[in-house]
Amino acid sequence: MNLREMMDEYAEEGLTRALASSRVCQDIVLKALAEGPLSRNVTIKGGVVMRSLTKNNRRATSDIDLDFIHYSLDDEGATLLKNTYEQSFVEKLRSLLEFGANSRRYKDIFDMYYLRTVVSEDKMKELMDILIFDDPDMFENSVDDIVRRLKGTFKDEQYLKRVSESRQRWMDNEIHEISNGIVEYIMKLG
Repeated sequence: MNLREMMDEYAEEGLTRALASSRVCQDIVLKALAEGPLSRNVTIKGGVVMRSLTKNNRRATSDIDLDFIHYSLDDEGATLLKNTYEQSFVEKLRSLLEFGANSRRYKDIFDMYYLRTVVSEDKMKELMDILIFDDPDMFENSVDDIVRRLKGTFKDEQYLKRVSESRQRWMDNEIHEISNGIVEYIMKLG
């Protein structure tokens, strides 16, 4: 399939021309990484993973988030890695805790709401310890602290309106259902 056909196919799936073009570019870069010498040293994360996980073109993204890692796997290991769902969730949670209602990462709210249905509670607790509770730069020391902070952020109706009306919105659920679902999930981890 040539590039034009790929773009046309993505456009038929509902992507704008700009997002279809981005998706074709992502496909090319990801294929090159998978087949190249960096395949064992790259982790895919962010919107590309969320789009793939949810199979939802509305979660399309125009960039690729990559981490370069400094170890290699044996010949039987994966050739192209991605962050775990739990790591994605906790990194999004950490960002929301850091910026609160000033956050402009609106898509993270929808991603977290979705991810809460596929993550492991044990892995979530372990990563929250590492990335939030054990980090001296974070103010939260317990699940109760996280819940209190999230409730404060989600009480800000202007913030929820910005999230709800964002171009980054890829779910149709009511915004209070989404914010309450995130808080309820975090409470379960306590």
